[in-house]
Amino acid sequence: TFVLVGAIIFMLFGSWRVHIERGRARFFTGVGPVGKTREIVFDATTRVQLADAYVKVRRLPQQLISVTTGDRRLQYGAGLPHDVRVYLAAILRQASEAP
Repeated sequence: TFVLVGAIIFMLFGSWRVHIERGRARFFTGVGPVGKTREIVFDATTRVQLADAYVKVRRLPQQLISVTTGDRRLQYGAGLPHDVRVYLAAILRQASEAP
């Protein structure tokens, strides 16, 4: 019951936020101030790509954004619409290449 209520609250009031600033990106998923925040710092080895996710729709794997820097990997956005994932990946790729 708690999981179902939590999923319904996230579907109604939840948000996905990405904040890019000075060589770092901060990813937030949650409702209001309650949620999960992850951060990654870009460097010369940063690679941004779309990768297959664990989520499947009609037996087809969905994609997510994978940001790899050194030995750290951050995966984000499996629940976002495809065109939003492509756009966000392009913005992250551009931000990671900026000096």
